[in-house]
Amino acid sequence: MRSSFYTGPIQMQLQLLLILKSPHLVRIIWECSQQDTAERPLALLASAVRSGQFSGERQVRLISLGLGKSDFQLLDFQCLLESLTGLKELDLNRTNFNRSSWNAMRERGPQLRRMLTVLNLGDCSQMDGALVHEILCEMPSLEIFKADHVMEDNLIQDPRPWACEELRELSVALVDDRRRVGVENEEQRWPQSRLVRQLSALHQLQVLDFQMGNNRLLRDEEILPIKLTLGNGGCLDQLRSLRWMRCFWAPGYSQQINWGEAEVQWVMKHWIRLQKWANVFEDYDEDPLTMAYLNE
Repeated sequence: MRSSFYTGPIQMQLQLLLILKSPHLVRIIWECSQQDTAERPLALLASAVRSGQFSGERQVRLISLGLGKSDFQLLDFQCLLESLTGLKELDLNRTNFNRSSWNAMRERGPQLRRMLTVLNLGDCSQMDGALVHEILCEMPSLEIFKADHVMEDNLIQDPRPWACEELRELSVALVDDRRRVGVENEEQRWPQSRLVRQLSALHQLQVLDFQMGNNRLLRDEEILPIKLTLGNGGCLDQLRSLRWMRCFWAPGYSQQINWGEAEVQWVMKHWIRLQKWANVFEDYDEDPLTMAYLNE
């Protein structure tokens, strides 16, 4: 049974009671629509665990938990991590997840990091690119991952490969802080080869979304010129290994990902499963030839 709640403060206790009266739950989505309420889903569920109301087989049976859109206390988060031993999917979008939260996950031991297949940390304003990169490097079982952004410097300072080789969906913006303007070494100034190497190793990838989260505006001077095109320094051809690609979203990258007829032909050969795309054309959106290729 799956339980989905979008709550206000008046209904919190009633909805907790409904959860406690449903002993066979395997998925819970319990999101709070009001940040100012003192009773928040994660805190209430942690309290139920501590009191023994949510215990035993309930903890093992629960495999998916969504407690987004409200902040939480670290001790409550640690309580749930230690208790929910069957957890495989965790959604904490629009929360105060930060490095302390990640450290709590690491302290839980390698078992949790090996078990989690879905992790949604989108719009978590206290996360930085270094933390996003670190998570990708240390969670080998991830199949779906969503976060705000990763900076180009993160790939230079920490050259480890991403461990999540089974990743099917990746939603994260690639951002350039432009602190390296003037650096003569192209590998250091625009480390697109590092990004491409990371992406090209994700052979199971089906959805690639470069959209920035809502908590941070993407400025033109911060867009990383990864140049996913053919020719003129483009590196699209290096992603031919992503043969399962179905959806490709690149809002804000129109200057770096401007596909024409050559790219469409390449897609027809190497990304033959591509079904949905956004912001990859500038002059070809209404071109009959382009649409013919894509609908062939």
